[in-house]
Amino acid sequence: MSESSPVTRYDPFDGALSLSLATKAGGVVYTSGMLGTDAQFNVPADVEEEFGQNLPASTSVRVAQLLHPSAHVEVKMIAALPAN
Repeated sequence: MSESSPVTRYDPFDGALSLSLATKAGGVVYTSGMLGTDAQFNVPADVEEEFGQNLPASTSVRVAQLLHPSAHVEVKMIAALPAN
């Protein structure tokens, strides 16, 4: 029987949003509502500054408004991490 992997959460707002922006379980990372921000959590005025060369793979949803009024894009994803 294999050992269970710990679940770790990324929440820079200490629970104020009632969710974790990213959760890692074993070799999989789940994200929710991620915005492109700088180190002080400011959203750049230009969408190109928000993502630079790291553009999302695809997008297929249209919403009336994002959580933050200056946000351009909000990303939800699941990523598999390489084995150690």
